[in-house]
Amino acid sequence: MSYKNNCDRVNSWTINLWRGCEEVIPEFDENGNLPPGIHYCEWEEFNDRFGTTATRRRMIDGLELAITQLKADRDSYQSQVDELKSEIAEYERLIKCDKSQSISIKIDSLNKIPDALIKARIAAKISQEKLAEILGIEEERVKEYEDTDYQCASFVEILEVSTVLGVEFEMAVMRVDFEEIEAVKGSAEKWRKRKMIMTAKITS
Repeated sequence: MSYKNNCDRVNSWTINLWRGCEEVIPEFDENGNLPPGIHYCEWEEFNDRFGTTATRRRMIDGLELAITQLKADRDSYQSQVDELKSEIAEYERLIKCDKSQSISIKIDSLNKIPDALIKARIAAKISQEKLAEILGIEEERVKEYEDTDYQCASFVEILEVSTVLGVEFEMAVMRVDFEEIEAVKGSAEKWRKRKMIMTAKITS
């Protein structure tokens, strides 16, 4: 097949896709086969055309389920790839930043403060060992901070790390969600009641 024919074929496929699969499945030939090539159609047409028996309909249902699962897996995989690419780009931004100028690290919640501290350390080109030396603590403690997203650190320790790394809030706006407060209170109350019941069963 010539280069021109290849281009014509690709263009034909592109047009069919752009049309939203408007074309219909062609008729079978005298041998019961479809004409050579790729034929686009809507799923309903495919189902009507080939789901002529109960066995075929079960097979088509299984095919549809498999296609749906594959699409979900592909979307999930693509989401992970996009997230990884974003993290790599952010890491490259941090290690290549100009230390003569301050940088901005955006966070969308207080839970992301640990991420900001780790990113600030990377941008400042300070190793965990050096940070520990400045703080006057063991290097293993700094590793523990970052391995646990600072969950093991007290508020004072977080403030100390923030000070050493020069992390400051440029503009902080916090929203108080009273509905969330009531929801948390309700959950806490249910948890306390459940704990009291379990304790009573154990002691009885």
